[in-house]
Amino acid sequence: MKRKSTPGTLIIVVSLIIVTIGISEAGFEDRTFENQRLDLARKSENILIENGVCSSIKDCRNKKLIFISPAKSGINVKTYSISSKAALQQLTSQCAKAFLDANGAINITIEMFSISKDEELKRHFWQASHPSMTVEFKGDK
Repeated sequence: MKRKSTPGTLIIVVSLIIVTIGISEAGFEDRTFENQRLDLARKSENILIENGVCSSIKDCRNKKLIFISPAKSGINVKTYSISSKAALQQLTSQCAKAFLDANGAINITIEMFSISKDEELKRHFWQASHPSMTVEFKGDK
């Protein structure tokens, strides 16, 4: 006996395929440049300490001043409530150096927010915070 396919069955199957693809894509971070990310994180914390923005690595992390995360084909850097122009300039220069050291094969985006990370987290999703400045190094990827 041959079973008939109904439009409802087809919709369910297609929906399951789409959901499965979406979950599998969302579950994986691009860690291609993980060594560069970790090196940049270490150097960035040292820049903040050298410029008096925080007193130690622990202090920097407790203040939630900088977040460096994997991004598609590169690294995403977000700074929060850092008012030291010298520190921001050095952080940008350090990102430029990482870009050049990778021969332009990496994407690096820096977003500088004037508010704190805690302030950003308190906002509703429709109150998106916008960076004061964004710098992008676009690589070959």
